[in-house]
Amino acid sequence: MRTFNSTPAAWPHEAATIHYHATEGRSWLLALDGTGAWPAPLTDDAAPASSSATGTAEQLLLFVWSRLTLSDLKVEGDPQVFEQLIAWEPEE
Repeated sequence: MRTFNSTPAAWPHEAATIHYHATEGRSWLLALDGTGAWPAPLTDDAAPASSSATGTAEQLLLFVWSRLTLSDLKVEGDPQVFEQLIAWEPEE
């Protein structure tokens, strides 16, 4: 997640957080704000997400690479955050 979802390009929408939950392993947080997109391991004390996606690690990776769609994952929260992320073309 650190390689595929990080950028210093400013997020052009309202600040948001996404939680990615791998059913067989780790969970990750993606913070989206004016400083860019920054992933980190999800901790127990993390704030609630704007939206979250759950799937196998393989499904999550394929989603990040645009090889699966949002409908292939279990999504909770505001799906618009994912729609904005999918459409986002960072300049940097």
